[in-house]
Amino acid sequence: MKNWFANLSEREKFLVLGGGAIAVILLLYFLLWLPFSVKIANEQSTLAAQKQLLSWMQPATQQVLELQKTQTKAQKVGAGSLLSTVDRSLKQSALAKFSVQIDQTDNNQVNVQFNSIPFDPLVSWLIEVNKRYHISVQQLSLTSEATIGMVKGQVTLGL
Repeated sequence: MKNWFANLSEREKFLVLGGGAIAVILLLYFLLWLPFSVKIANEQSTLAAQKQLLSWMQPATQQVLELQKTQTKAQKVGAGSLLSTVDRSLKQSALAKFSVQIDQTDNNQVNVQFNSIPFDPLVSWLIEVNKRYHISVQQLSLTSEATIGMVKGQVTLGL
């Protein structure tokens, strides 16, 4: 390699050295500087997005805390009183005049079967039971009736 370089003319030596220097500079740029600067740009955009999110979340946090203070406390329902709680809440709801059959399948679940019941009050009742007693829908099976807005089916509620 030294012999080859020594046999080159001055102009060729200058071109080889200049090309080598440019190649080294390009390698340093593409292997070191460019990835580093792209990473910095990405981090700066992430930081800006995180700052924007923080500025949105601070007032939202206050709103959530205020809502939590005003929210009524849910009543705890034990496994033994699940059946009576569901029965009582059904009788106090708009669904009281409809035929409903309630069976307790185990300590933590109640099965409610109904024929021809209005859908909207059913959903409202399920939401109310969840909010007030933390009783959630485990399984729901509905079939529409010939009358618009009426359904039949069953719902399994649990703690």
